[in-house]
Amino acid sequence: MRSRHHSCELKPSMAAPLEQEAISASAETPDTAHPGVLDPEWVVRVLRTGFALIVAGHVVDIAKTLYLHDPGAPVRVHYDLVILAAGAIAFALALTGDFLRYWKAVTLVLCATMVACWTYGSLVSRDQLHLFFAMIALMIGTSALAPWGVGWQASLALCCLAAALMNTIVVGVQGSSSDLWLDLLSAGDSALPVRISGVCGDGHRLLHLSLTRERSARASVSSPHAG
Repeated sequence: MRSRHHSCELKPSMAAPLEQEAISASAETPDTAHPGVLDPEWVVRVLRTGFALIVAGHVVDIAKTLYLHDPGAPVRVHYDLVILAAGAIAFALALTGDFLRYWKAVTLVLCATMVACWTYGSLVSRDQLHLFFAMIALMIGTSALAPWGVGWQASLALCCLAAALMNTIVVGVQGSSSDLWLDLLSAGDSALPVRISGVCGDGHRLLHLSLTRERSARASVSSPHAG
């Protein structure tokens, strides 16, 4: 009977790793649950790179616009300068130590600024194609790279939908308007499930945490009988 009792109980040395696992799991947040995917350092690196590319891209765009003497140069240069300034500010904020506390707001403001500038340019040039394609790329890119949750992604989608609606009202319906709207709505719809799947992942981690704590509790209860 005693040998059977010893075969079912957990030794203190086995209980310690379980307790440590429970402690580390309880310290997880949605942004640190998956190293390499939602790890804070990974998020900061991706955002710094993205902000730097936005700044560099618009510097090149301004130089190209001025060099080619584009008839719409004044308008393009004006909104390119606004986006360049917003990107530079976002990059500077990404270098601060407290950036992880407000990175979602900074990213959303930068994205909204770009959408507003693109919309302004499309209204002046009476263009729909470039605006819709840019917003589709933005929604898909943020959905894939920015682990900021359903609410923030939905906010960006609403900004894009408002910009598309304003463009359609002012510019009017063009030959490809229906296709562009379908592509935009499809991009917004496909972007949200990626974020919803992240919420489901949080549920699985909570379940894992609960099971880990239960095993740890059982181990701590059974360890006094070892003697």
